[in-house]
Amino acid sequence: MVDAGAARGASGAVEKSYLILGALPAQGWIGAAEVARRTGLPRSTVHRILGLLADLRLADRHLNGYRLGERIRDLAVQASGIRPSALRDRLLPYLLDLYRVTNHAVLLGVPWDGGVLCLERLHGHHGVHLPIRVGSVTPPGGTAMGRVLLAFADGPLVAGPDGLRQDLGRVRRTGIAAELGGCRPGVASLAVPVWGPGRRVAAAIAVAGPAGGLDVPAVSRALRRVGHAASQAVARRSEARAG
Repeated sequence: MVDAGAARGASGAVEKSYLILGALPAQGWIGAAEVARRTGLPRSTVHRILGLLADLRLADRHLNGYRLGERIRDLAVQASGIRPSALRDRLLPYLLDLYRVTNHAVLLGVPWDGGVLCLERLHGHHGVHLPIRVGSVTPPGGTAMGRVLLAFADGPLVAGPDGLRQDLGRVRRTGIAAELGGCRPGVASLAVPVWGPGRRVAAAIAVAGPAGGLDVPAVSRALRRVGHAASQAVARRSEARAG
């Protein structure tokens, strides 16, 4: 909730925009009326500034309302010193190889703010519909890509439902995560880690296709090969920088 005193003291467009951005969620959507309630600003002012923020990609606009926009995530990544675009560029040839071999959607994700930031998504004309787009941040537990990042994160396994903890333990043992339609009906996905320096997980690569139409053994083999090659590419890049 935005401080009411701050709302009363906000006189300029910049201050009001700051308050409105502070009221927007990163996930999900809220309406302009709720933004006005949280900020204490007039509804007409909120509508006007939300329109401007959406034009600047600082807010995403949808039939269900508004949320923080793609440009906010870009700025946050830039400020952190992380260069996901460089990682994406380094791994894109491996993603393309995987797409050609499997003919299914291929995704690249990295850990970000407790979720998974999608750096790349390759798909054809008839691929499965996925709610994940480049630049979006999704909760980690509901996808194979997210479970790989959870399973190999530093420290003990995250607290959560017993089923999730058991699955993360299985991912650690086998080196691959599988989500075969339980979280999103009709969609199956597999994912493997990309290892960075010090055997730390740098990213996850996933293949997603129709449940029942994904050749799990064949896709698993292709994913493991590409994951290994991608990890070697990241290691070579790190060694070159260190040298």
